[in-house]
Amino acid sequence: PELCGYMLSVALLRLTAERHCRRIISLSCIR
Repeated sequence: PELCGYMLSVALLRLTAERHCRRIISLSCIR
């Protein structure tokens, strides 16, 4: 069960990080 919760939190972090990273990447790519 611990591993399951870890994987879930990682997936959530990845989802939010992807949105955030895309914004940062697009900003840095424009330069």
